[in-house]
Amino acid sequence: MAAGDAALTPELTRALIDTVRRERAPRAGEGAIGPGAFSQRERDVLVAVASGWSNAEIGARLSIAPTKTHVSHILTKIGARARVQAVVFAYEYGLVHPAA
Repeated sequence: MAAGDAALTPELTRALIDTVRRERAPRAGEGAIGPGAFSQRERDVLVAVASGWSNAEIGARLSIAPTKTHVSHILTKIGARARVQAVVFAYEYGLVHPAA
C-alpha cells in the first residue's frame, strides 16, 4: 500500500466482481453493449479505471483532460452508476485480468 494506493489480491478482486455481478440490477437493453461500442480512447480509459488508476493518473498517463468526462461517458454507455461497475464490465469482457 505504498503511496496510499490500495492493493487488492486476485482473490479479493474476484470476490468483488462476483458480488457486484450478483447484486447488479438488470437494466432495459442490458447486454446489448460490449467493448466494441467504445472508441479506442474510451477503451484505454476503461482499462485504466479497471486497473485502479485515479482520474489524475489517467489524465497524466494518457495525456487527456478532463478524465472525469471520459469516465462519465463510459459509465453512461454501460448503464453504470459507479466506477466499480465499470471495473466489473472490463473484467467480464476480458479487457483486464487479475494479477497472478
